[in-house]
Amino acid sequence: MVCSISARSSELFPGFSGLSISTISILSANAVIAALQKTAVILIMPGLVGSMIASANVHAFSITIAALINFAIYCLLGAVVFRAAWSKNRRTPPD
Repeated sequence: MVCSISARSSELFPGFSGLSISTISILSANAVIAALQKTAVILIMPGLVGSMIASANVHAFSITIAALINFAIYCLLGAVVFRAAWSKNRRTPPD
């Protein structure tokens, strides 16, 4: 039973069972899935870079710090976009 679970998880998440970076970095043949993979990497990269800077070590950094950095970035970005949209809706037309 354990083998079938790990075999199934390696099909769903290639590279995670053996920690093989080469299989994680390969994009899908499906164009939509490949675009989603690229988008996910672009969205998580600022937190990863910030975590590497905070730890001063590229090889050993905290994923928790990366998640907190991404949370802060995207919350602030969302607040700015929301505020801009809110102020655009509240503007009065010129006379």
